[in-house]
Amino acid sequence: MWSSTERNTGISFLKNDQPSLAYEDVVTIVLHRIKYSSDSKMQRLVHLLTTYDVHHISPRKMQVLCQGLRWLNLISDYDYFYLSFQPDMHPKFNETIGKYYGRTARPDEPQDMVALWEERVISLGTGENMMRERTERMLKILLHYDVLHYAVTASENSDSHSSQSDPLLS
Repeated sequence: MWSSTERNTGISFLKNDQPSLAYEDVVTIVLHRIKYSSDSKMQRLVHLLTTYDVHHISPRKMQVLCQGLRWLNLISDYDYFYLSFQPDMHPKFNETIGKYYGRTARPDEPQDMVALWEERVISLGTGENMMRERTERMLKILLHYDVLHYAVTASENSDSHSSQSDPLLS
Protein backbone atom coordinates (compact mmCIF):
# COMPACT_ATOMS: atom_id res chain seq x y z
CA MET A 1 0.00 0.00 0.00
CA TRP A 2 1.30 3.45 -0.84
CA SER A 3 1.34 6.16 1.77
CA SER A 4 1.98 9.87 1.79
CA THR A 5 5.18 9.58 3.82
CA GLU A 6 8.45 11.17 2.71
CA ARG A 7 9.79 7.77 1.72
CA ASN A 8 7.44 7.60 -1.26
CA THR A 9 8.20 9.28 -4.52
CA GLY A 10 6.45 12.42 -5.70
CA ILE A 11 2.92 11.06 -5.98
CA SER A 12 1.69 11.41 -2.44
CA PHE A 13 -2.04 12.04 -2.72
CA LEU A 14 -2.97 8.71 -1.17
CA LYS A 15 -3.44 8.56 2.58
CA ASN A 16 -2.58 5.70 4.91
CA ASP A 17 -6.21 5.10 5.86
CA GLN A 18 -7.39 4.51 2.30
CA PRO A 19 -7.88 0.96 1.05
CA SER A 20 -5.15 -0.48 -1.09
CA LEU A 21 -5.49 0.29 -4.79
CA ALA A 22 -4.21 -1.70 -7.72
CA TYR A 23 -1.23 -0.11 -9.43
CA GLU A 24 -3.26 0.37 -12.62
CA ASP A 25 -5.93 2.26 -10.66
CA VAL A 26 -3.33 4.61 -9.21
CA VAL A 27 -1.91 5.26 -12.68
CA THR A 28 -5.43 5.96 -13.98
CA ILE A 29 -6.13 8.43 -11.16
CA VAL A 30 -2.82 10.25 -11.62
CA LEU A 31 -3.20 10.27 -15.39
CA HIS A 32 -6.68 11.76 -15.03
CA ARG A 33 -5.36 14.48 -12.70
CA ILE A 34 -2.55 15.30 -15.11
CA LYS A 35 -4.59 15.19 -18.29
CA TYR A 36 -7.62 17.20 -17.25
CA SER A 37 -5.95 19.82 -15.08
CA SER A 38 -5.54 23.35 -16.32
CA ASP A 39 -2.95 24.04 -13.64
CA SER A 40 0.34 25.28 -15.11
CA LYS A 41 2.33 22.90 -12.91
CA MET A 42 0.40 19.94 -14.28
CA GLN A 43 1.01 21.20 -17.80
CA ARG A 44 4.73 21.39 -16.97
CA LEU A 45 4.57 17.80 -15.70
CA VAL A 46 2.90 16.69 -18.94
CA HIS A 47 5.71 18.43 -20.83
CA LEU A 48 8.36 16.58 -18.78
CA LEU A 49 6.56 13.24 -19.17
CA THR A 50 6.21 13.59 -22.92
CA THR A 51 9.73 14.96 -23.47
CA TYR A 52 12.00 12.76 -21.35
CA ASP A 53 12.21 8.96 -21.42
CA VAL A 54 14.40 7.65 -18.58
CA HIS A 55 15.31 4.61 -20.68
CA HIS A 56 16.83 6.83 -23.35
CA ILE A 57 18.17 10.05 -21.81
CA SER A 58 21.56 11.75 -21.74
CA PRO A 59 23.17 12.78 -18.43
CA ARG A 60 22.72 16.44 -19.42
CA LYS A 61 19.00 15.95 -20.07
CA MET A 62 18.67 13.92 -16.88
CA GLN A 63 19.81 16.99 -14.96
CA VAL A 64 17.13 19.06 -16.71
CA LEU A 65 14.47 16.45 -15.92
CA CYS A 66 15.51 16.40 -12.25
CA GLN A 67 15.34 20.20 -12.11
CA GLY A 68 11.81 20.06 -13.48
CA LEU A 69 10.72 17.38 -11.02
CA ARG A 70 12.23 19.35 -8.14
CA TRP A 71 10.61 22.60 -9.30
CA LEU A 72 7.25 20.82 -9.30
CA ASN A 73 7.96 19.51 -5.76
CA LEU A 74 7.66 15.91 -6.97
CA ILE A 75 11.05 15.02 -5.56
CA SER A 76 12.77 16.33 -2.46
CA ASP A 77 16.06 18.22 -2.35
CA TYR A 78 17.62 14.97 -1.17
CA ASP A 79 16.26 13.07 -4.19
CA TYR A 80 17.27 15.87 -6.52
CA PHE A 81 20.82 15.82 -5.18
CA TYR A 82 21.30 12.10 -5.87
CA LEU A 83 19.33 11.78 -9.10
CA SER A 84 20.75 14.86 -10.80
CA PHE A 85 24.39 14.06 -10.03
CA GLN A 86 25.81 12.84 -13.32
CA PRO A 87 29.53 11.95 -13.21
CA ASP A 88 29.84 12.43 -16.99
CA MET A 89 29.07 16.12 -16.49
CA HIS A 90 32.09 16.72 -14.25
CA PRO A 91 34.74 18.81 -16.06
CA LYS A 92 37.55 16.52 -14.87
CA PHE A 93 35.76 13.24 -15.56
CA ASN A 94 38.25 12.11 -18.23
CA GLU A 95 41.21 12.75 -15.91
CA THR A 96 39.72 11.03 -12.87
CA ILE A 97 36.85 8.52 -13.06
CA GLY A 98 37.15 8.09 -16.83
CA LYS A 99 40.85 7.31 -16.56
CA TYR A 100 40.14 4.70 -13.89
CA TYR A 101 37.41 3.01 -15.95
CA GLY A 102 39.09 3.58 -19.30
CA ARG A 103 36.37 5.69 -20.93
CA THR A 104 35.66 9.31 -21.77
CA ALA A 105 32.78 11.47 -20.65
CA ARG A 106 29.63 11.16 -22.74
CA PRO A 107 27.31 13.87 -21.35
CA ASP A 108 25.14 13.98 -24.48
CA GLU A 109 24.94 10.25 -25.23
CA PRO A 110 21.59 8.71 -24.25
CA GLN A 111 21.70 6.05 -21.57
CA ASP A 112 19.19 3.81 -19.84
CA MET A 113 19.05 5.42 -16.39
CA VAL A 114 16.73 2.72 -15.04
CA ALA A 115 19.24 0.02 -15.98
CA LEU A 116 22.06 2.12 -14.54
CA TRP A 117 20.32 2.44 -11.15
CA GLU A 118 19.33 -1.24 -11.22
CA GLU A 119 23.01 -2.11 -11.68
CA ARG A 120 23.87 0.10 -8.72
CA VAL A 121 21.32 -1.66 -6.52
CA ILE A 122 22.68 -5.07 -7.56
CA SER A 123 26.30 -4.00 -7.00
CA LEU A 124 25.48 -3.02 -3.41
CA GLY A 125 24.45 -6.60 -2.65
CA THR A 126 21.87 -7.69 -0.14
CA GLY A 127 21.36 -6.50 3.36
CA GLU A 128 20.27 -3.25 4.84
CA ASN A 129 22.49 -0.24 4.61
CA MET A 130 21.90 3.42 3.99
CA MET A 131 23.55 3.45 0.56
CA ARG A 132 21.39 0.56 -0.68
CA GLU A 133 18.18 2.18 0.66
CA ARG A 134 19.07 5.47 -1.04
CA THR A 135 19.86 3.72 -4.32
CA GLU A 136 16.62 1.72 -4.20
CA ARG A 137 14.74 4.97 -3.56
CA MET A 138 16.27 6.59 -6.66
CA LEU A 139 15.37 3.53 -8.72
CA LYS A 140 11.80 3.62 -7.39
CA ILE A 141 11.46 7.28 -8.41
CA LEU A 142 12.66 6.47 -11.92
CA LEU A 143 10.30 3.50 -12.18
CA HIS A 144 7.31 5.60 -11.06
CA TYR A 145 8.27 8.30 -13.54
CA ASP A 146 8.62 5.64 -16.25
CA VAL A 147 5.10 4.29 -15.65
CA LEU A 148 3.64 7.79 -15.87
CA HIS A 149 5.74 8.58 -18.96
CA TYR A 150 4.36 5.59 -20.84
CA ALA A 151 0.81 6.18 -19.58
CA VAL A 152 0.85 9.82 -20.69
CA THR A 153 2.51 9.16 -24.04
CA ALA A 154 0.11 6.27 -24.74
CA SER A 155 -2.82 8.48 -23.72
CA GLU A 156 -1.56 11.31 -25.94
CA ASN A 157 -1.30 8.89 -28.86
CA SER A 158 -4.79 7.46 -28.28
CA ASP A 159 -6.27 10.97 -27.85
CA SER A 160 -5.06 11.96 -31.28
CA HIS A 161 -7.26 9.15 -32.64
CA SER A 162 -10.33 9.73 -30.46
CA SER A 163 -12.41 12.52 -28.94
CA GLN A 164 -11.21 14.57 -25.96
CA SER A 165 -14.02 13.52 -23.58
CA ASP A 166 -13.28 12.81 -19.94
CA PRO A 167 -13.48 8.99 -19.49
CA LEU A 168 -14.06 9.21 -15.72
CA LEU A 169 -17.12 11.42 -16.19
CA SER A 170 -18.70 9.21 -18.86
